[in-house]
Amino acid sequence: MFTPPLHTLTLEQETIIKNYEAKWLKLISTDSTVDKNAAAEAINAAYAIVGEQKPTIIFCDSLYAAFRSILEQGMCRLESGVEYELIKKTWNYIKNQLNPEVTRLICQSNEEVQHRVSQYKKQIINQIRRQLDSEANQQQKKILIRSSIYIQPEVLASYGSQCDFCISELNCEYDYAIWQVFQSIVKNCGWIISLEKLVSTENNFVNREKLVIICEKPIIPLDSEYSLHMDNKKPVNKISDGQTVIF
Repeated sequence: MFTPPLHTLTLEQETIIKNYEAKWLKLISTDSTVDKNAAAEAINAAYAIVGEQKPTIIFCDSLYAAFRSILEQGMCRLESGVEYELIKKTWNYIKNQLNPEVTRLICQSNEEVQHRVSQYKKQIINQIRRQLDSEANQQQKKILIRSSIYIQPEVLASYGSQCDFCISELNCEYDYAIWQVFQSIVKNCGWIISLEKLVSTENNFVNREKLVIICEKPIIPLDSEYSLHMDNKKPVNKISDGQTVIF
């Protein structure tokens, strides 16, 4: 059962929050091969929860290959993935159970990590965009430019650590099914790009096809405690054409 709202966090709880930040930072930063079956199962479960049909899932072995795949899709637009819908719904439900001051403290603790991961992500994406710039037409360049807005591992880690702390330490109520699917996505899917592809039919109608591109996680440099190294080293990413697999 949920404990009545706290008016503030204890010093011990404020310290414990850092453990959850480290846990979720590790989840989005560890260099591990994507399990395609587990990833597809997690994505399909998420779409089922929000009441949408299963998307076409494209697996790429690098973020570079994922961007190349975007250029091959023709007319399409980037979307916020259903994983964001799930975690925002979970956080909003939990937040309504908290005192505003507690909510502020929890959110504030994540700001630095979210900012730092965002900076590393931008370095990676900008590097790839420069490589692909000569290959893209004007419409595709607009999509590439906006990609940083829609690829948001830092947001998933931030919301994930907040919710995890509140569920585990503050005994907040939550939707078990949604929380399990979200955790499975972060654990199994690497970095995700969601698209809506426009496909013309013989009768001049336009069909909208949902695509989800999943790629290996770029290696974000972390220390032994899973804190970000704030030096001048560039993040490591496999810059190659890569292998693409469609489910």
